[in-house]
Amino acid sequence: MNRLISFAVLFSLLPTVHAFADDGMKHFQAEDVFELEYANDPRVSPDGSAIVYERRGNDIMTDRTRSNLWIVNVDGSGHRPLVSGIESATSPRWSPGGDRVAYLQATDSGNGIFVRWMDSGQTALLANLRQSVSSLTWSPDGKSLALVMSVPTEAASLVAPRAKPEGADWSEPVKVIDSARYRRDGRGFLDPAFAHVFVLPADGGTPRQLTEGKFNHEGALSWTADSKQILFAANRSPGWELQSGETDIFSVAVDDGTLAQLTERSGSESSPTVSPNGQMVAYVYDSNRKVAYRNRILHVMSADGSDDRALTPDLDSSVGNVQWIDNRRLYFQYDERAVRKVARVSLGGEMTDVVTGLGSTSLGRPYLSGDYTVASNGTVAWTKGTEYRPAEVAVLNRRGERQLTELNGDLLDNRALGSVTEIVYESSFDGTEIQGWYMTPPDFEEGEQYPLILEIHGGPHAAYGP
Repeated sequence: MNRLISFAVLFSLLPTVHAFADDGMKHFQAEDVFELEYANDPRVSPDGSAIVYERRGNDIMTDRTRSNLWIVNVDGSGHRPLVSGIESATSPRWSPGGDRVAYLQATDSGNGIFVRWMDSGQTALLANLRQSVSSLTWSPDGKSLALVMSVPTEAASLVAPRAKPEGADWSEPVKVIDSARYRRDGRGFLDPAFAHVFVLPADGGTPRQLTEGKFNHEGALSWTADSKQILFAANRSPGWELQSGETDIFSVAVDDGTLAQLTERSGSESSPTVSPNGQMVAYVYDSNRKVAYRNRILHVMSADGSDDRALTPDLDSSVGNVQWIDNRRLYFQYDERAVRKVARVSLGGEMTDVVTGLGSTSLGRPYLSGDYTVASNGTVAWTKGTEYRPAEVAVLNRRGERQLTELNGDLLDNRALGSVTEIVYESSFDGTEIQGWYMTPPDFEEGEQYPLILEIHGGPHAAYGP
């Protein structure tokens, strides 16, 4: 377990201070938040030549985050919008051949799954769905898309509902809860529904449900190399609601929905991803030891569930976002001392850091954040962030590392910002090393007094950073 506790110490100015720095540059104002933009979910094309990403910003008229899709070549040229509009477009996914990009976008009547043909620029609505969609994933043969979608169930009731007279204005009916997991932080009460795996023809049509039962099948999906099965993680045991941190990896046959369970150990096996040749499966394992925090470890096994072994047993950090680059090496991300990194590991366990400094896709709180994808030729697309700038799109390839976008230069180049300084000291209790930061306002003068704001967060369940 990481013995690193992070906190942030922020100096701030009251609203009554001057809005301009001593050099005449304007201070960052509250309304400037609506001018900030950041890159999210960068997706490098299969041949490593271009990157599609979500360009996110805040709409001052609706007070909501808006996302459009943009594309940029890895040499920095051709930066242009791909999908824009009032409704947010998210989750861009390249087809295996690189000729199409699938994405999600709200419609007037639901949630749309779209595909754009990159040669012609034509776009088609494949399916318009009432329920929320996630985990959009192409099949290796490019003929289908897998997805996770909520399937509503009938709400529990104490008595049979009564018919309401025409014109009557009744109160909302009593909410009856018969589920142990009935609400979620940030969402409130949950509608009665279960998440299931579906498959959709890449030419459009009606999604076909593959999984059944009163279980949730959430998280990453991964196709087998022959496009005949889909792997996912779920807890399908009878007492799943009372079992936190327990999931196994399953496969479901696309033709008839036959299920096969690939793992059975105690704990959580999640985020399965199949090697390009279909012979191996990588996944993330979290034991259910009765301790406050456990590192998530990268494992690999044969496609039938045999020959299971850990690749990162000695890494004192949790792994995530695991991706195969070929049949012998994988990439993953992890956090170390308030820095998010991308590393490469071989099937023999040899690990090398590839990229450091992912971040700044979380503007509300100083959580560590950031995304990456890797092409088969080793080109890495990632969100590059600093303590002074939200995430930009960056690339690492044979020509080296390069930042491709500059989304906030027009704003932040004309604002006076505070300075961020790291502090590290030992705990007086047990010597644990504590890491933190303090921020001084523009025009800070040593010896003067300023209002102090504390932002405190202990680890290791989440990580803060500058």
